[in-house]
Amino acid sequence: MGEIGLYVHIPFCDKRCTYCDFVTFTDQHSNIDRYLDALIVEMGFYRGRALSTIFIGGGTPTVLTVAHIDRLLSAIKSTFDTSGLGEATVEANPESSSEDRLRAFQRGGINRISFGFQTANPAQLEKIGRLHTREMFFERFNLARSIGFNNINIDLIFGFDGQDAADWNDTLDRVLAISPEHISTYALKVEPGTPMHRSGVMVNDDLQADLYIAASNCFRDAGYEHYEISNFSKPGLRSTHNSRYWLNQETVGVGVSSTSFINGERRKNTGALPAYMDALSKGTLPRQEVNALTPEKLARESLMLKLRLSDGVPYSELEPLNLPMVPVFLRRGLASLDKGLYSLTPQGWLLSNRLYQDFL
Repeated sequence: MGEIGLYVHIPFCDKRCTYCDFVTFTDQHSNIDRYLDALIVEMGFYRGRALSTIFIGGGTPTVLTVAHIDRLLSAIKSTFDTSGLGEATVEANPESSSEDRLRAFQRGGINRISFGFQTANPAQLEKIGRLHTREMFFERFNLARSIGFNNINIDLIFGFDGQDAADWNDTLDRVLAISPEHISTYALKVEPGTPMHRSGVMVNDDLQADLYIAASNCFRDAGYEHYEISNFSKPGLRSTHNSRYWLNQETVGVGVSSTSFINGERRKNTGALPAYMDALSKGTLPRQEVNALTPEKLARESLMLKLRLSDGVPYSELEPLNLPMVPVFLRRGLASLDKGLYSLTPQGWLLSNRLYQDFL
């Protein structure tokens, strides 16, 4: 069996951000030990598989105590073959990224941090419910650097209510000043059921498009590669774990609400925390959905996902599908064709959902 990527979902937070619709809990910290019991049982179903990447996300993985971190990473090492492990990432929020926690992750084999920053505007940080200040973010970034983390991603969100080009450019400049290896930028989405949605916030699509292109131009001018719709990296430092999703390679997700793609199937766990823990306490997998992909569907899906990448896809594989928007994107300059490879431009990525609808 080939190598897989492992995603571990830690669904605990000290506070929920106003835009967040992920499966996370702010009042379940007393269940962390039981949840780790369940994670370890679930990982056991894949015992012996070789890992190429690890991504511990959430939620807020840095709310775990040092003892929890040690237990989790020790269980991963004893369950999987990590001899060929490359990138191993943990998501981190500045307010809970204490030195002892960061060192525990490092000691357990984590070699990459993904910090949630979102914006450098203090008023916006408070408005969206973040628990850290701008100054705290830079302090914890420097702390991670000082203890040896040399591969750090920063997450940013653009399109907040009240945000303008000058404010966004200030955030971009401050991020460039600390020279992270990787930057992820996401357009704000106001999801139903979130506090932001209930307060009536709406996004300005035209402004978001302008801010997106501004980020693309800014980071590319600074030497970063805009290699995926939302992601920029210094040369040679793309996220190898996330690239597994875009290349439709096998990944196993463990934890409540996590998803997997393995043996030609897409699998999703239940999003209910009690049901997840109860199932695994009985030795059964907490599956909510299992969808087997036909070879044709897998091929189309793989092409669609690869169009998220700047590398593009062979035009010879697109042409037989007769997708109406493929030539339209070329004519409008939203895609390019170079040496037989069809790829979207940043402007094309803005409108990529129109193209993806053809695949679906």
